[in-house]
Amino acid sequence: MTTALAGYLAIGQIAQHLDLTLPDDIAAGEPVTLGIRSVRPDGRSHHDPSFRWPWPGNWTPRIDADASAAECSHGLHIALGWRGLSATGPVHVCQIVGYRAADVAHVGATKLRVSQAAVLDVWDVHRMVRDGNLVGANLSGANLRSADLYGADLSRADLRSADLSGANLRSANLYGANLRSADLRYADLSGANLRSAYHDKWTCHDKRNRLR
Repeated sequence: MTTALAGYLAIGQIAQHLDLTLPDDIAAGEPVTLGIRSVRPDGRSHHDPSFRWPWPGNWTPRIDADASAAECSHGLHIALGWRGLSATGPVHVCQIVGYRAADVAHVGATKLRVSQAAVLDVWDVHRMVRDGNLVGANLSGANLRSADLYGADLSRADLRSADLSGANLRSANLYGANLRSADLRYADLSGANLRSAYHDKWTCHDKRNRLR
């Protein structure tokens, strides 16, 4: 199995925390590539709530994915980073999926489209961040609006252009984080470690600095 989870999502950090449930044919040695997508808590698609992704260990039904160059069209979409992952709104629940190279119908700027994929695991993005599993990760463009990131360790994380509006960042560790163009409106930064963090409006050298 290959582990190309689009770099942005720090597969090396995430993989050790995954408990992948593999379909029998993958477990028998079928090569697949790992990908990720955002879903509703019940596994339904954000874009089409009538479609429910299966539970871990199962393949989706095979569909006729559109092979045209359209960025968004008929097919199963898998993100190529946080911009694609956040395209339908704030990211809360994600699925780790596996797909065959032969099933890729189109690769766009922010996501790819496949005709079939297997769900391997489900994880809570906010919990992963709170547990410090994404220290130094590239989260640029992430939509974490209103996320509960109390005490999260985001030290040295790349949060450029991330949407953190209304997020609970109380007591979070943002040491050395890159917050250039990040939306921090109404975010609660009480007690957060902002030392050496950078934002367009300030560079933090000590805990006394606050967003202006």
